[in-house]
Amino acid sequence: MLRRKNHWRRWLGLKGELWYYRDAATRTADRPHSLSIVLTALSPLLAVVAAIISYVALQTNQRGLEVGQRAYLVVADPVLQLQRVGSDEGIVVIDLKLTVKNLGNTPATIDSFSLQLDVPDSWRRPSNLRETPIMSVLNEVTGKADALWTYHRRFMLEDQAIKTFDQRPRIGISGTLHYTDVFRKRQELKWCWKEAWVKDESGEYVGVPAGSLTTCSSPAK
Repeated sequence: MLRRKNHWRRWLGLKGELWYYRDAATRTADRPHSLSIVLTALSPLLAVVAAIISYVALQTNQRGLEVGQRAYLVVADPVLQLQRVGSDEGIVVIDLKLTVKNLGNTPATIDSFSLQLDVPDSWRRPSNLRETPIMSVLNEVTGKADALWTYHRRFMLEDQAIKTFDQRPRIGISGTLHYTDVFRKRQELKWCWKEAWVKDESGEYVGVPAGSLTTCSSPAK
């Protein structure tokens, strides 16, 4: 700011000299505090951290929703009926009924349902490989509901199997069930009964006694 000095020169009709001075009230602002600089620099980082935390919380809530609401299928209540066609003919018909239960709250779409029977070796004739099983079609199981699945197959027995048929053969069951829940997640259920009860032609249960049915988490080999 300019200010004149040597005011006495004005008394003589002369101009005073000009000079600069700095007013303390109008001086340049002080440098910002170092903490303010750090906080300003960290603001974008804090915003990114907050966004990440929000995303993780959203994913956790989504997983919790899926776990609580998705379909949970189980296979239960097997009924295996064994019928012999004629007394001298080596033909045996197996009828199997299973209950597919949905313990979840939402529907499940069935993608595939495969089943394997573990029968005595004397039942394994080449002609049996050409015998096509008859299975019911199961497309969907709604939440908290049950669905019935049936399986029908005929076996040609060897002579030894015909002779020993009355010794009450034991039959194992195993299978794999693939289904998709409402969240479009594909699920897999493997199940088996190492020994299942059967019924003879008179309708009586034979083989493993009722109540001793064993289960496992993967198909029997």
